[in-house]
Amino acid sequence: MKLFLIVLASLLLLGCTSTNPTETAYHVHSDFKVYLNNQAFDFSLEKYQTPYVCGDEHKESNIHLHGGNGEVVHVHDEPATWKEFFESLGGQLSSTCFIMDSETSCGDLRFFVNGEEVFNLPEREINDLDKVLITLNASQEELSAQLNSITNFACIESRKCDVPEGYVLDKCST
Repeated sequence: MKLFLIVLASLLLLGCTSTNPTETAYHVHSDFKVYLNNQAFDFSLEKYQTPYVCGDEHKESNIHLHGGNGEVVHVHDEPATWKEFFESLGGQLSSTCFIMDSETSCGDLRFFVNGEEVFNLPEREINDLDKVLITLNASQEELSAQLNSITNFACIESRKCDVPEGYVLDKCST
């Protein structure tokens, strides 16, 4: 037992880290929804999805959507902001405007992270398991329904909660 404790302490002092890249690589997921005039924006369309090959899923972009799921943003390798995410899709996000597919939506744009209103979302880092809502011109009743519509898929994709029956993780999952 004494030898075990000495070996364990030595490893800790030497800074022993895992050699498993999936344990040490930067990889976060966040649930999100965008509503413009109470209409949900559909990011599940193929033009917003990043195709990938197992083992190289973030070759084209370290910030992306994939697997036909338009409600979970994936971030690999290094932190990214919400502004950078929308730019990676060909759009723009500022504190007052959301632009996607040559359509500009400006006005009473509001941002929520985990149910709390924030005012700096475009510059905010995408964090693991955050639930983000971007909404334009929502009444209080609509806002409540929109907040409740945000999924919990990021938790599943991050492997931090159970995979419900029928939910299909990407084919590269281990």
